[in-house]
Amino acid sequence: MRQLRPWIAALVLALFVPDLCAQGGYDTTKFKELGLELPLPRDYEQIPTQPDEDWVVLYFAERVPKDKDKKKALRPELNVVWIDWVKDGPVTPGGSTDAPPAPEPEDPDSGVPAEKQGGEKPEEKPPPPPPPINTFERYVTQKLPMWSLKDAKGADPEKGWRRFEGTLEIDSKRGPDARGVAIWFVSDKRTIALYGICGKEDLEKQQKIWRTMADKLEIGEPEDNSSEKWTRYYSSRDVLDAPYRSDVRSKLVRGWNAEDTKNYILIFDTKDRPLIRLISTELEAMRAEYERLFPPSAPVTAVSAVRICKDKAEYHQYGGPPSSGGYWNSEAQELVFYDYENVKGKANTGKANSRIVLYHEAFHQYIHYSCGELAPHSWYNEGTGDYFSGSVISGGKVMRIGVNPWRIATIQAAIESDQDVSWEKIIRYEQGQYYANARICYAQGWSMIYFLRTAKAVEKNPQWKKILPVYFDALKETWKTEHAALKAAGGLDDPKRKAEAQARVREAAVTKAFEGVVLSDIQSAWREYTMTLKVPKN
Repeated sequence: MRQLRPWIAALVLALFVPDLCAQGGYDTTKFKELGLELPLPRDYEQIPTQPDEDWVVLYFAERVPKDKDKKKALRPELNVVWIDWVKDGPVTPGGSTDAPPAPEPEDPDSGVPAEKQGGEKPEEKPPPPPPPINTFERYVTQKLPMWSLKDAKGADPEKGWRRFEGTLEIDSKRGPDARGVAIWFVSDKRTIALYGICGKEDLEKQQKIWRTMADKLEIGEPEDNSSEKWTRYYSSRDVLDAPYRSDVRSKLVRGWNAEDTKNYILIFDTKDRPLIRLISTELEAMRAEYERLFPPSAPVTAVSAVRICKDKAEYHQYGGPPSSGGYWNSEAQELVFYDYENVKGKANTGKANSRIVLYHEAFHQYIHYSCGELAPHSWYNEGTGDYFSGSVISGGKVMRIGVNPWRIATIQAAIESDQDVSWEKIIRYEQGQYYANARICYAQGWSMIYFLRTAKAVEKNPQWKKILPVYFDALKETWKTEHAALKAAGGLDDPKRKAEAQARVREAAVTKAFEGVVLSDIQSAWREYTMTLKVPKN
């Protein structure tokens, strides 16, 4: 069953047309591709939704005040949800809403349920899928599990739409100070819902704002032409993955721009044009270096979006994880980071930090496709990403790779205090184990890769020198075999079976890479080498 109309993904971020006659603190704003028009408070800004978001088509939040003392603990936000009507009933992979087959009958002669009649216990059937989301009530239940919809009241239909309003109450154990209000409109074809969330101290003011937006909401028919312009634009250009680029450009919101490079499409909400020019050049230089050191198992033709948020606040509002500076979303083919602020008189800030994050995350994107959509062990994956963060680029080429300024002091302090992780353990850590001690593991992963790629002791030792290339080659080849077997058995769509197969591949690769290596010897040499490294000045 298709949950949304085929063009909805292209409508998440729509075209704005401000009303010059707007009164008070609102600007009437039209979203032509959605067929919606509503007043937008001037102290609100639109924020892009995630590329793989299926329900929220518009997302607004109150602007963050420049005065940090006035910053609110919970930033007021308003979401616009689009729910198309679909037939009720269980959904099968083919899209059918037919009822599931009846359960196996009991043995009429025994009077005992089939599962208790002896023999092997039948395989437990997975729980039935949840009912399709065709009402706002179901959306709240399935997509907002921390919240409950209360006191819903409806009004008489008007122009084919019936209006409802209710409150959203959050589990007191999870967010006692949060409050929510929902207003939604229901027709025979779809539901359009507005729901806002804020701190309890802001509810009275924000509720008035949300009601004003709902009162003046105009709902028309959407225009299904959002990607046509860009399809024509790319039809005469020799570019990789033109349909993906067209889709990305059709989702841009006001204030955001896009630029194409050979392997990427940059999406940015920053006025720092020098940074954009720098990224356009250096990202392709890094891509060439990735391909030189990590030849892909097959040509990589996938294009990734690189989203550059204007600042840290916008990055986290968009979905950037806490305590992170960037991330790679493989499902959405999007790499996200932000334009770091320059700190006067302090080295390694501003563009330097932006580039450190970019080179790291771009490696994750590349290795994802290079290995056949398989993530290596974290020491290798995160460590190599951090290794590339030390790149020095000139004339569109990577000239050298230096020490990572974010990691060196941390790992040296860990070694001095005997808090570093034994190589025997860390080379087999899965992601959860690595993240459990992230500060030390990230720094150690970087220093292990830096040691294996730059230390003279490694160059002189054939067994140590082979570790990285053997690991990478074994990963690709073993996954190729496992992937084929998994596909033949119909297990590629089973997350558990796929994860187990990938874990086996990583284990096989690391075993082969470190075959014959005395781990205590290499760890001692790595410790000694790492303590000789200097923190870069600029």
